[in-house]
Amino acid sequence: MALLQADIDELQKLAGTMTVAVNPKPTPETVRYPSVLQVGKDGQQDFRDKLNKPSARGGQFLDSAILDGDNRTYDDEYGRTVAADRVPSARKFSFRRSLVGLGLVVGAIAASGCESGDHDGLPKSALPTTLPSSFDPCKDIPADVLASLELVSEGRSIPPRIGGVGEQYKGCEFRTKDGYAPRRGSSTYIQATNMTMDYFTRNFAPEHQFNSFDIAGRKVATSSYTGLPCVLFISLKEGGVEVGPLSVAERDSCQVLTEVATAIIPHIPQNA
Repeated sequence: MALLQADIDELQKLAGTMTVAVNPKPTPETVRYPSVLQVGKDGQQDFRDKLNKPSARGGQFLDSAILDGDNRTYDDEYGRTVAADRVPSARKFSFRRSLVGLGLVVGAIAASGCESGDHDGLPKSALPTTLPSSFDPCKDIPADVLASLELVSEGRSIPPRIGGVGEQYKGCEFRTKDGYAPRRGSSTYIQATNMTMDYFTRNFAPEHQFNSFDIAGRKVATSSYTGLPCVLFISLKEGGVEVGPLSVAERDSCQVLTEVATAIIPHIPQNA
C-alpha cells in the first residue's frame, strides 16, 4: 500500500533533513542493530545528530539503526570506545527491507497496516504482544553465576523498547570484569523478548551462520554474520531470551554466548 502523501509529509517533517527511503532488498553493507545503540538521553533527535559525530556518550537505548560502516566509534556507558559496527546484537538486516533514516518507520507502517507477508510473499510469523514475565534477566540470575561468566553482577537496566516489526525487548547489560574484556568483549546484554524461535529462525538464519541446538532441554540458536558479533536466542513458551555481546573479542562470540546460555538456563523456570 502506498503511504498517503500526508503521512509522508508528516514523516519528513519529523525527520527534518533525513532521507526517507525504502529499498526492496538489503545490500551486503546494510547491517541491523535491533537491540541497542547507545545515544544521548535526549532521544531520537539526538540520535540523528550523533550519527554524524565521531563519538556519542551512552545514555539511552534505541532499537534500530542503519550505519554505513565508516568506522565511526561511540563511547559506551562506561566510557569505553565501541566501533560503530560493534554495537550489541549487530546483524545483517534480513527483513527483506533496507531502511534508511525514517524509512524504518515507513517500513513498519507498510508491514503492519498493509501487508500480510514479507516482500518474498511468505507469511510473517506472528509475535506475542507482550514480553515473557516468567524470567527477569535483571533479577533472576544469581550473582555467583554472573561472576563465573566474568561479568559484574550489578547489571545496567535497558529500558523497554520496540524494534523491528513488533519486536519487544527488556533486560540488562552486564559489564565484563576488568581484565577480561579482550577475551569476552566489553559487556554482555541479556534481555527478555517477544521474539519466538520460529520468528528468530525465519529472520536471522538466511545468509547468516546459523546453528540450533538444545541446552538442558531448552531450544537455543545462534546467528552470526562475517565480521559481526554473534547473537543467541533461548526459546521460552511465550517469546524468549536474547543474549549478545557489546563488542567483538578474541574468543568466538558464539562460543562465549553459549557459555552464558549454559549458565543461565538452569535459572529460567521450567514452565517458562
